[in-house]
Amino acid sequence: MKEVGIKRKKENETVQGERAVLDMSTDIIDLEKIAELKDQLGIDVLKTLLDRFVNETEEMIEGLCAPSALDSDVADLTKAIHKVAGSSAALGATEMRKTLNQLEMLGKESDTPTVVSRVGDLKDIWHISKESLKNHGLLNA
Repeated sequence: MKEVGIKRKKENETVQGERAVLDMSTDIIDLEKIAELKDQLGIDVLKTLLDRFVNETEEMIEGLCAPSALDSDVADLTKAIHKVAGSSAALGATEMRKTLNQLEMLGKESDTPTVVSRVGDLKDIWHISKESLKNHGLLNA
């Protein structure tokens, strides 16, 4: 079990205090999707795409964590979130896609401070997702 800072409860989560525990058997990454991409593109191209995805995601999270993010237009933040959500879906990062889609919807319904306040949840899911990609030998570095 890996502890993450999400405050929602689903079938595959249990609440412990103010934090939830996400069972690592949950589809953090879609290995079937990854296998399809590997067959279609080859492992070298797939790893290059995943490395770009890592950079894109970390730049977006960095931007959301920057003090200047609170001065940003919520539409700009939502656009950046949407882009990474699309990459997450295309590359099989299932939990990232779900979390980003929730954050995107929040951005469409709310304001910048509300979106920025949820970045901790996103960072937790990203850490788990990135580790899962590493553990499956899918990242170059």
